[in-house]
Amino acid sequence: MNTSAIWTKDFILNCIVCFVVNQSYYMTMVVIADYAATALHASLAEAGLACGIFILGTLFARLFLGGCIERIGLKRSLYIGLFLFLAASLLNIGIHSLYPLYAARFVQGVGFGLSSSTTGTVMAHLVPAARRGEGTSYYAMFVTLGTAIGPFAGLYFYSDGVILYNLVAGSALLILAFAATALLHVPAEDHEPSASEKPRSYLSLQNFIEPTALPVAFLTLLVNLGFAAILGFMASFAKEADLLASSKYFFLVYALVTVCSRPFTGRWFDSRGANFVMYPAFIFFALSLCFISLSTSGWMLLGAAALMGLGYGTYMSCSQAIIIGLAPRGRMGLATSTFFVFMDLSVGAGPLVLGALLPYAGFRVMYAALAVLLACCAVLYYVLYGQNAAKQKRASK
Repeated sequence: MNTSAIWTKDFILNCIVCFVVNQSYYMTMVVIADYAATALHASLAEAGLACGIFILGTLFARLFLGGCIERIGLKRSLYIGLFLFLAASLLNIGIHSLYPLYAARFVQGVGFGLSSSTTGTVMAHLVPAARRGEGTSYYAMFVTLGTAIGPFAGLYFYSDGVILYNLVAGSALLILAFAATALLHVPAEDHEPSASEKPRSYLSLQNFIEPTALPVAFLTLLVNLGFAAILGFMASFAKEADLLASSKYFFLVYALVTVCSRPFTGRWFDSRGANFVMYPAFIFFALSLCFISLSTSGWMLLGAAALMGLGYGTYMSCSQAIIIGLAPRGRMGLATSTFFVFMDLSVGAGPLVLGALLPYAGFRVMYAALAVLLACCAVLYYVLYGQNAAKQKRASK
């Protein structure tokens, strides 16, 4: 068997599960607030909670279950996550009031958090260490496809308060994920636990957070404020700037550029080191936010989307590869969960914080300020990781 191969049967199956889980998530997330307001007569705050409580469930899974993924077993953890996601989705079909909806959404979030963290950990075990950047880039490409296609499919199936077709389609996809998981073979762990992997008191912080992941995870929290601003306020900004027609294609352009760039950025990460791709990623994302801030025409907005694909898309896959490379082998699952906890915190809380500042600044100032933040993140990256990576690269020559 070729141990350096990436596109094995198991890698492909795991990527399919990853894509399906993200697709199912976004198919309901983009319409759940309108469904709650239209069909269940929720206020704007109550409708927003129907979205937010899913993120709370996801955070719960990543914090309290992330450290158990490898102890429970990768395949078993994936089954549990998919079961919770599917069961809550099916129960959601018969729900006609807010509080049961909140409960179902929370359980869906737990299922999504556990299953998505597990697919990331499975990927880390399947990809050869020498090609980790390339393999992580390909895996992240399927996440990107889910985030691009999911919202379009969700809006296609949804119709004026009727969410039934979204839930049925999402459940069918999750059943497909079960079938792919049944065919998936995950390599068994055969190493002796290191001191950092041995059991400790349940209340120990290291049961919930992987310390080696913290520097890059914190950086990810800051970087994702830019993504949160785009995800949360693009529609409102486009309406104010009279760019609604172009904004409909923003995430499609972002996804297309991300997918096309992944094979190159992943290989450069492995062959030339993390710094070779990470510094340009910060620059491209900062330029993307600048373009949005200055956008007065459709081509500028879609140009920002392309730059975002080169910047944010590259950052997310390569930073995950860095975190996996730093973690002890038996704690890759916890490292992956730590990474996504900080990402979820930023994407979930970012719009609330930024939204509170918008009345004082406006959209254009907000995006310009975030571009400056991204430039500062490049400096912070150098302090937290980049300088050591450069020294190690020189020492290996």
